[in-house]
Amino acid sequence: MKNLTNFAYSEKYTKYKNETIDLVFKPANKIAEVERMSGDLRRIVTDYEVPSENSQYSGRFCTHNAVYENNVLLFEYFSIYSHPFFCDKIVYPNGSEYIFYKTDLYGYSVFDIKSCKTFDYFPQCSFWDSGKDTAENRETFEETFIVTDIHFNLGNMFAVGGCYWACPSGVFLVKINDPMRQFDGYLDLATLIGGYDKYEDIDFHEWDGNAIKLKCASAEPPYNTEIITVSEQEYLSKMIKI
Repeated sequence: MKNLTNFAYSEKYTKYKNETIDLVFKPANKIAEVERMSGDLRRIVTDYEVPSENSQYSGRFCTHNAVYENNVLLFEYFSIYSHPFFCDKIVYPNGSEYIFYKTDLYGYSVFDIKSCKTFDYFPQCSFWDSGKDTAENRETFEETFIVTDIHFNLGNMFAVGGCYWACPSGVFLVKINDPMRQFDGYLDLATLIGGYDKYEDIDFHEWDGNAIKLKCASAEPPYNTEIITVSEQEYLSKMIKI
């Protein structure tokens, strides 16, 4: 089983992240700025690129993100991966409000609007030390699911879209009882509907109560697309606990 222990607060990952931020986020490296909207959140995303003479880190690498609500700055964060991904406000049943976002390719982060505290999660097995191709990296690195979009269902369940690197799109269910702690359980929904041999792409369609509907494209001719419903009973019985 993959080592999903939270590595975000480890000495190694903290050093890697801070060194990357110090290297990339310089005024001379700024290349573009765009505005993104997500509900009532407005995010100013600024892209930074390391000059080409630094071959290890050259190319678009990181984004600085400033998040506003009603024109008031809520918080700022650095993403040490080039894609800005999602930045969504989630209201839990107890009324607490959180913003879910990403600061790296793997894992996710949470900002508690009331306390202004953050929680970061990064899976230990997907840490690649500074991108160096070493024997240690090759032995310990394992690919984990890259979340690109999230869809909350009232309670504690998230449907998260994304993929494994260079693989077809898929959908995981992730159970999060306390947003300021690591998730409590997960499930690759492909395992319930025939897998990626049967469906080339699996995407989130909608929540139907506590059942989830998936938009699935077949992997073989005539490449039909169909909507498949997975009941709460089906997915809860198969979820993997952390």
